[in-house]
Amino acid sequence: MPSTPSESVLHTNVFGTFAIANGCANAGVERLIHFGSSFEYGEGSALSEESSLCPTTIYGASKAAGTILAQSIGRSTGLKVISIRLFTPYGPWERATRLVPSAIVNGLLRRDMNMTSGEQERDLVYIDDAVEGVLLAAGSDTAVGNVLNLCSGQGTRMRSAVELIYRLLGQPASIHVGAIPYRTGEMFFQSGTNKLARMHLGWQPTVDLEEGLQRTIDWYREHRDLLDQLSEA
Repeated sequence: MPSTPSESVLHTNVFGTFAIANGCANAGVERLIHFGSSFEYGEGSALSEESSLCPTTIYGASKAAGTILAQSIGRSTGLKVISIRLFTPYGPWERATRLVPSAIVNGLLRRDMNMTSGEQERDLVYIDDAVEGVLLAAGSDTAVGNVLNLCSGQGTRMRSAVELIYRLLGQPASIHVGAIPYRTGEMFFQSGTNKLARMHLGWQPTVDLEEGLQRTIDWYREHRDLLDQLSEA
């Protein structure tokens, strides 16, 4: 069994992907939607599915290996594999430790927000748009054997995202930019292109960042019990 966090990531994303894809092929399953990650690419702007894979983390490398495995099993067995590379989805039910829900919870509780300098750029896509892309992929024949980016096509600085959240909340408290140091090996620029998703699925995001953040804020307001639990974490 894995003994370190890195080994656990490798076990899940590499051996887990192999087990699922191989098991689907042996069981006669017709189609597999495999989830990769934008972290397979590493750092870069306007990253397309043809961009080189240069992951900078064990997680990104393991997801890249999983994509290669899933697609290879598809080609060798006839299993219809479609790989989805999500960029940075956000919205209801996102893990509370991540930046967007953390900023929303702090803002709703009128607490100051401590963050890094926030120069990191990420391609944010609202979760409803991401789910729609996955559902379209599940019914697409032309997408089989392809890797598809699901992204907005625009990079947003994390500082700008937090500032927008606090503006939508009516500036309930202060944002302390630079209060937290960057992580070692921080990736500063990452955004993608969604040309293949538009071509194969007719998909493109319909919810812009401000609307998506407002929907997410409204969801937290409607789930006060969850907000109270998060505030105690």
